[in-house]
Amino acid sequence: IAAAWVWYIYLMNQTHFMWKKYDMPQHLDYITYIANNLAWPSIYQGFLTYHPPLYYTLQAIVLRLANALGSFDFIGSLRLFNVIYFTSFIMFAALTLRRLVLQPLPYYLCLAMLLSYPGGLVVSARIDSDLLFYPCFMGSIYFLLCWLQEGRNRDIGWAIAICGIAVATRTNALVILPLFALAGLYRVHKFGWQSLLPLLKSRALWIGISIFAAGCMMNFGRTAYENIIANRQQSYLVGNASFLSMVAAGLRITNSWESYFGFSLKAYLETPFFSVWSDYGGRYYFWISIIKSSLYGEFTFPKVQVSYYLTCLMLGFICYLFASVAMNYKQLRAQPQWLFFFFTLFIPILGLAVNRLLHPIACSQDFRYVYPAIAAFCGMMGFAIEQHLTQKRYTMAVIGSAGIICFVACSILFSTNMGRH
Repeated sequence: IAAAWVWYIYLMNQTHFMWKKYDMPQHLDYITYIANNLAWPSIYQGFLTYHPPLYYTLQAIVLRLANALGSFDFIGSLRLFNVIYFTSFIMFAALTLRRLVLQPLPYYLCLAMLLSYPGGLVVSARIDSDLLFYPCFMGSIYFLLCWLQEGRNRDIGWAIAICGIAVATRTNALVILPLFALAGLYRVHKFGWQSLLPLLKSRALWIGISIFAAGCMMNFGRTAYENIIANRQQSYLVGNASFLSMVAAGLRITNSWESYFGFSLKAYLETPFFSVWSDYGGRYYFWISIIKSSLYGEFTFPKVQVSYYLTCLMLGFICYLFASVAMNYKQLRAQPQWLFFFFTLFIPILGLAVNRLLHPIACSQDFRYVYPAIAAFCGMMGFAIEQHLTQKRYTMAVIGSAGIICFVACSILFSTNMGRH
């Protein structure tokens, strides 16, 4: 993790603050408005001011401190804190994976895969509220897992409280709530309804619920208040939905059974990248868009050949996981860890599918909205290798390990020239 921190700082210094970010000026306008006026802007005031204000308030504090200390590189100060946020996400993910992948070799392999994942390298230093959402998502998942495994009331309190902070940062955090419901049902199934009674008397639970309620008020309460004052109807879930419906004709895609359940190998392989503006590359197909946007967002990069290798490796990993589940099905039935990985990955992706269904534009299915779920994918790879080692299927374990090592090597090569602008 320390080496990854140095890596992220290096990438920050090698890239311009406008790098791979079309709406960066709007993020900076939001931050500087709060710093100059000590107040939140109206949700109708700018292109991005519908976003919950927590992240921008924290960044405004950093901006004022940088100015007070005489720093001329206030953009660098803002980006540095985003690297800190992203590294916090990595730390929570490492703690979560450690509880589920027990053998050292599979654990370090899946952690290396997560640390070097290209999508993370691309977003690690950008100025965007996603960077605060990522550690909040993963922190909530970590404490939820602690509660599932050990049943401590303070853990569920922490999980709910951090989820509230996530909601005050991005509305995307709502995808965490079904995981809480599933965790509760699992505890009831395993220990009975009576196991929840002491929890209801726990101070930690109610403190967590209070913080969660405050996060919801900062997000949805602000929108409701301004809708009433302005006599308008801003969407609570997708704040720029009306804007996109008016001006984003080039982003529109069709919804059909084929788009969700089909997969074109030709479209997947014709380019490693995903574009929200062009059908070239497979934006029509939901699963192609998910895989490619998890790797590169909606951008193209100079190292096309290396990017192509990474895209092919991801498809190989998916096939490897399906084969691993089929080979270890009987053993997996007795080990619920893989279900935790599965739902932590599947539910956010399902949220993206619903988002695309309701708002059929290409950027509705961008995996960066739920990027922390990639930790579950990396964990599934480590868990699959661990199961093969346990069952003495050494050939499969070697195949998975070699695939991850190649993936990490290609990611390092990819990061050596991602372009500056």
